Amino acid sequence: MAGIWDFLGGLMNKIPIQDRKERIKNQIEDLRTERVNLLKEPSSVKTSKRITTIDELIVRNEQLLRNLS
Repeated sequence: MAGIWDFLGGLMNKIPIQDRKERIKNQIEDLRTERVNLLKEPSSVKTSKRITTIDELIVRNEQLLRNLS
């Protein structure tokens, strides 16, 4: 049984696990990229709603980053 735990422990050390700040930064970057791509498309109600949602998520995530710092 100890061998399994040793294997899992060694595996966890090799897998790059992001911390919370890094995940939020990556999410902000992904949202900004999606927003730029949506702005290149013809405007519609659906894209306008998505851009508004993306803007709100970016503001929320930036606030989270400020609070974590």
